Amino acid sequence: VKNQNVRDKIHRRSSARIQLEREALYSPAMRDLNTANAVLVYIDFLSRRRFEKTKSSRKSKAKWKFVNNGEIVYTYAEAEDLGMSQSTFNRAIDSLIYHGFIDIEESGVALYKCATKYRISEGWRQWGTPSFIKRPRP
Repeated sequence: VKNQNVRDKIHRRSSARIQLEREALYSPAMRDLNTANAVLVYIDFLSRRRFEKTKSSRKSKAKWKFVNNGEIVYTYAEAEDLGMSQSTFNRAIDSLIYHGFIDIEESGVALYKCATKYRISEGWRQWGTPSFIKRPRP
């Protein structure tokens, strides 16, 4: 129950939905993720997205734009608060980067309390094909 309370505090008990594309769910990259923790961390990343409604003409539907990609922060301390060890969190991040689900936009420096900033990537769509570009962890 403690972990659930921490999770609620982090996500502010929002009733907002988390959108996971069916294509991503059934992709070879998702099916190859080596741990359930990697999937949980990916879902946590998706829950940290912020969307804003874009202006549209009267006749068209309003569209939503993902506005904080490249600015998503998920710290080791937050992962520990959710019951995940640093090594488990590190392996989950490595797996998500390897499979093209996230990229590191800006590497943080723990000594100076600068958090790493992440970008949610679409690279998983090409994972396992010759066109997939491997992005090493900085």
